Amino acid sequence: MHIPPKARSPISRRRRGFAYCAAGGACPIVPAMTGDMNIEHRAEALRHLLNERLGVGGRDFGSALRRVRRRLPRHLRRQADLIAEAERMGRNPKLARRLEGAALDTAWRDLRDHLRKIDGAAVRRDRFLAWLSVIAFDLLLIAGAFVLWLWWRGYV
Repeated sequence: MHIPPKARSPISRRRRGFAYCAAGGACPIVPAMTGDMNIEHRAEALRHLLNERLGVGGRDFGSALRRVRRRLPRHLRRQADLIAEAERMGRNPKLARRLEGAALDTAWRDLRDHLRKIDGAAVRRDRFLAWLSVIAFDLLLIAGAFVLWLWWRGYV
């Protein structure tokens, strides 16, 4: 049975020891986030990377993700949504068993690699320069309007 694209999520439907994977077809159920780190630890590590690299804070990964949403590429936003939903579901033991470990591992690895490539100092510098350019443009606009007013009144 193939799951339509709209129904894809990190949640798998259990049936006789198999799950319907997001890629389609039946997959054996594997524990979510195999390895030494569970979903809470991985989401916390990603939240720390978001704070360190992009200067975005939040009490959990989901709230930090809402603040950084537009700064991530679209495919990474979808993967970050999977991790945020899995973090929320991981707090409930019954729902935690329904998570797909392989999809979450891939999403975590891709997002972690992307965030590690970002230079936090360059992001802060670019944000400061953007703010400074807006102020400079506003000052030029005000100065131009003042000269235009002086010319209109006949002082220049």
